[in-house]
Amino acid sequence: MTSVDARASYQLPVSGEVEDFTDQVDEACRLIAGLQTGDVSLDEFDRREAARLRQLDAKRTREQPQASSQPEIDPDRQRQLKNKIAELQENLRKKEAARHRYNTHVSQQSSCHTTDYTKWSLFTPNDEEDDLVNSLTPNNPQMKAMEADIDARHARMVSQRQLAERQRVAGNALYSQGQFTAAFQCYETGLDAERHNMALHSNAAQVLIKMGCYVQAIEHCDKVLHLAEFLHNRPTDPLCAKALWRRAAARKELKHFSEASSDLQLALKLEPNNKAFAKELDQLELDVAELRKQRAVLRQLAGSNRGRSSLPVMEAARHLSAEQPGHCTASAELLVGFLELIKELLDAARRVDDVSGEMDKPPLGLAGKGLPVPALQGRRQGSDLAERVNSVCTRMIQTLHTSDDCRVCLREHAGIDALCALLTKDIISSAYPALLETLTAACQNDYNCKAAAKQGAAGSAAMLLSSGCVETVHAAAVLLYTLTTQPEARLGVGKALAMTASPHKASAVDQLFKLLSSSAPDSKAVVLSLLGNTATLPQVLQAASTSTRADGQPAVVTVIQMLSGKKMDFRVKAATLLGNLCHDSSIRAQVASSRAAVASILAVLSHHASEQQRTSLPLESDAPTSSATQQHSLQQASRNRDASLSHSSPAPQSNLHVNSVASNDRGNSASRDAALAAATALQNLLLDKRAQLMVCDLQGIATVSKLLVPSDWLLAARAAGILARLAQQSAAHAQMLTTGALDRLLHLLSATFSAQVAGDDAAWSAQVQDSASRLMAVLTAAFPPAVMHIGTGVGVSLLLQLLRDGCSISTALGNASLCIGDLAKQPELLPILSRHDAVAPLLDVAFRCNGVTQKNAAIAVARLAQDKACMQRVRDLHGLDIIYQYVKP
Repeated sequence: MTSVDARASYQLPVSGEVEDFTDQVDEACRLIAGLQTGDVSLDEFDRREAARLRQLDAKRTREQPQASSQPEIDPDRQRQLKNKIAELQENLRKKEAARHRYNTHVSQQSSCHTTDYTKWSLFTPNDEEDDLVNSLTPNNPQMKAMEADIDARHARMVSQRQLAERQRVAGNALYSQGQFTAAFQCYETGLDAERHNMALHSNAAQVLIKMGCYVQAIEHCDKVLHLAEFLHNRPTDPLCAKALWRRAAARKELKHFSEASSDLQLALKLEPNNKAFAKELDQLELDVAELRKQRAVLRQLAGSNRGRSSLPVMEAARHLSAEQPGHCTASAELLVGFLELIKELLDAARRVDDVSGEMDKPPLGLAGKGLPVPALQGRRQGSDLAERVNSVCTRMIQTLHTSDDCRVCLREHAGIDALCALLTKDIISSAYPALLETLTAACQNDYNCKAAAKQGAAGSAAMLLSSGCVETVHAAAVLLYTLTTQPEARLGVGKALAMTASPHKASAVDQLFKLLSSSAPDSKAVVLSLLGNTATLPQVLQAASTSTRADGQPAVVTVIQMLSGKKMDFRVKAATLLGNLCHDSSIRAQVASSRAAVASILAVLSHHASEQQRTSLPLESDAPTSSATQQHSLQQASRNRDASLSHSSPAPQSNLHVNSVASNDRGNSASRDAALAAATALQNLLLDKRAQLMVCDLQGIATVSKLLVPSDWLLAARAAGILARLAQQSAAHAQMLTTGALDRLLHLLSATFSAQVAGDDAAWSAQVQDSASRLMAVLTAAFPPAVMHIGTGVGVSLLLQLLRDGCSISTALGNASLCIGDLAKQPELLPILSRHDAVAPLLDVAFRCNGVTQKNAAIAVARLAQDKACMQRVRDLHGLDIIYQYVKP
């Protein structure tokens, strides 16, 4: 005990104790004086001393029960202490055993230059280090109070973080349900608990954009960027790119285009491969260009209209038409004149509609007197209005077709609103075709498409599909198809097509399928394109799955029948529509159960393969080349790649265009377009197992394998994906070898390593690599003849080349590693794998990747380690530690 503790424990005597002590001293002095003078005898002294001792004993007897009484130890406490002692003894035993294992391992190891990681894992620290730390730790009330305060602060911080996380999850759930206000309240509650939560600020910015609060959204995005840079020191955090993207969206809505463009450029610097950022930047540039065009048109109209405003509208329109024919400004002014007429006609139609209720019955006193009925007068007025609308629209159509400035002028002068409003007036129904054609001409501008969709043009056109007028139906279908070319308007078209006016009335989708079997060829082409563009929308797919023909068969049967038609254009559109419809499981099941449907798709592929064989080189279309030829091709491709000055990563995948000249030439072929659409449809259809079995039964593997040519990477990628899905059926395994499909795929895989593959073709070739590795992984795992075919041929070289060069699709490396692991199960293939140095690329993949890919590579290396040469190679490359993560030694 320290001196501080001693002083703290010392207590001064109280006044009663001092008096007792003084009395005892006085009594002792009197006894001593009495003994000296003889007044007190020795017997008297003994008697008094005995009495004092008896009093002291009595006092001790009274105090002894209190002093000797000690609390008894609770049995539960005793058990806890015993368990603690047993735990300490067990820990001591484990430490001693660990030290013994470590000493044994050290004594058995010979001296070597490699790092012994096993020794590191067996090392156990000494208890003296813990004792030293405990001895240096202060043990006083101040430190305990500080520790308690730290623990309380930490518990409060953890509780606040948990609350913020719960609010974030709840807000995300509400956001996905479209409840933006409630979601924002959750985010605010989370921010009250944790002000520096970047994710909450980012989510709050997104929901504020949805609510139209753009300034507040910008503030939250600013907080994300400031927190990342100054608090967390992570200016390249992924949330920063997202915050810049959302701030750009808010600034775009506020018409701050330059600041929005700067934000998107900064976001692209953080994530250069983000397609969404690049697409948004391109769209922003289009918006700026459209705004400039809009302002230029308005300035020209404002300058040229001076001095002409006093002329009547129609007279001014005639004057401009004769004065400057074909001039841009004159056409725009002419259009403005027509718009004024349209608005006047709209007002007249509204007046007729307002009094139409009163015109249903003749007024009192007029019935039966031979006077005109007011309802008849209303119909005559409507007929006159329809003729005038038709006349004006006919003049506007040519103007809108010739000039985009006129289309911009139409939108800025509320012409889209007026035309859409006229579509709702039944009294001018005879002018519907002209109105629809005028809107179609105006919607050649994407921004007009969005404006028309917002004004309900899609809903009006969808309702007109069931009208009895052939011209109206055709014009409505053309307008709907034009609207689907713009993404935002396409969503509105999908909702309009799936909506029904009443529970007992068919939807517009049902009407479109009826038009496929009854309308003219031109209308059929438009309907096919319209359904093909909207068949990816869930509501349209739901309506299509329940649509039936007059004979009770599913409506998709009509599309299947059109696959075997004579017109190649119809084949392309029908195959595209069928591929999109097969995204729905119920429609996919309907098509998979039809042998005629699968046979029709294969017939389209076979037709293109025959044409391709007549126009291609023998090497690309004839029987597969030998293993020696493929090996030479692989070596030549490797030399070309090594000799190239640079090796760029694959470009982002595009589903629309191919950059190469040859690909553009191929795109002009209707046969190729039909084959591509049919291949996409078949690939989607093969998600159904019945379709897989049917393709195998129809010998479709041989047909599909003929499309595996490097002259058309997009179509080859689709064919490779089809074969990979067919490999899931055991019935297809033997056909892969007997038809030469596997050899063709290996030949195509060797072509993917060529340095000449670039641009969008590089993206399609990456899909070929992924499909080829997946197919070989399935075959080597389930079909022994394929194991020897791949292991003794060029398959090993191609798989290792894929591991060395890498692939933009990560699953390709995992499947290639899995395939090599299956090959390593065969003892006779181990020397072949050793000669190709399979260990090095597998270890490289294991160290670079993670997850399933790393696991497959590590297991493959472990199987290769059964060979002595491979085992030595693993030691040289320090690969034992990565193996032991997944395989027990």
